[in-house]
Amino acid sequence: MKKLQAQAEALIGFKSQSALNKIRQLMAFNTGRPIADRIMQ
Repeated sequence: MKKLQAQAEALIGFKSQSALNKIRQLMAFNTGRPIADRIMQ
């Protein structure tokens, strides 16, 4: 039972971690765009 719980927690942790990485990538993309626009002008 403990083994199953540990696997479930690891899976949830992995999913939330990949979600966090996607959010970080989107934030970096969104903050990077105005800077790129300023450089282009």
